[in-house]
Amino acid sequence: MRFIVRFVTILFGLIFAVIVALYLYTKNADRLKPDIETFIYDQTGVVVRINGDLHWQLFPPLSLHIEDVEIDELH
Repeated sequence: MRFIVRFVTILFGLIFAVIVALYLYTKNADRLKPDIETFIYDQTGVVVRINGDLHWQLFPPLSLHIEDVEIDELH
């Protein structure tokens, strides 16, 4: 019986830790701006500047919202 209680306690602790880690990872989406700008340039050759905020929508569907996007030029 003690094994089951210990197992369930550890399982809930791990689940809680994963949820907290995911929350902290997705909390500050603005740190992704340079990576997104570079990715768009590498894939399309379009210079893009993200001036606004980025934020996650976690529930259906999972998406990243980007505000105030500026396209500088086409190559």
